[in-house]
Amino acid sequence: MTISFGEIILYSHNPARLMHFISFILDLEADLLDNEDIQFQFDGIKFKIHGLDKLNKKQKASFRLKVCDEAELAEIKNLVEFYYYKEGVDSFKLPLIHENILSFIDPDGRSWEIFYDLPLHNAMAKTILQQSNVRNG
Repeated sequence: MTISFGEIILYSHNPARLMHFISFILDLEADLLDNEDIQFQFDGIKFKIHGLDKLNKKQKASFRLKVCDEAELAEIKNLVEFYYYKEGVDSFKLPLIHENILSFIDPDGRSWEIFYDLPLHNAMAKTILQQSNVRNG
């Protein structure tokens, strides 16, 4: 049996604004626009932004994407910060990099994480340090 994504649906009270944010951060454009939905593809996966009159604040998805290295992660962090500045967005939590993970919030309040794989020797050193801290702490 083979299972794959058909599409990922993002619900938004302002689909155009969310698409603007996503296209700015990921440098992509919508494939199809209609009255209620915006569709685009990213990394071979189909996404649809579906408009809602009221967004249920309790139903938020979070996303985790992967980049190649620390430089790409830093570049995306700069893009998110610039978008917030350019759009005059003060209420969002600033993007934060912790170790190899960038976390930020989109205009609809969804949490995004973008990460890169740490080299094996860094990951092993981190695990050894954590184990040492557990024993000593």
